[in-house]
Amino acid sequence: MANRTAALFTLEIMVHDLLPTISPTSSQQLLTSHEAAQMLGVSKAFLARDRWGGKHFGQGPLVPFIKVGPRAVRYMIEDLRSHIAKSRVA
Repeated sequence: MANRTAALFTLEIMVHDLLPTISPTSSQQLLTSHEAAQMLGVSKAFLARDRWGGKHFGQGPLVPFIKVGPRAVRYMIEDLRSHIAKSRVA
């Protein structure tokens, strides 16, 4: 339990450290997969598997995303913050 708490605390610190470098105040700003992965503390491969896995197993992705064109994917900062909040344990 202590390890989970420490991990969540570390993730919160990472998010707060990263947000000023991401820039403006708009929660509508779109981030690349690389930027979203940094904010969440996961790999780009995790996000790719999340996008792919949900549609093939009858459920949506854990992290909401937006398709921009045939290959480009973007994430809204507000969606990432919401994902962090709903993933919190305790």
